Amino acid sequence: MLLCSEDQPHHCHRRLVAQYLNDHWGGIEVEQLGEVPTPETHER
Repeated sequence: MLLCSEDQPHHCHRRLVAQYLNDHWGGIEVEQLGEVPTPETHER
């Protein structure tokens, strides 16, 4: 499992790692976990 703090998938280094691993081993799946609430988006 690889985690990243980037909020936009196209800014994330995991895409590059997953693409490399998939090219060599195949069958790699990447799931976006979705938006993490921030103080601006989290309602109290």
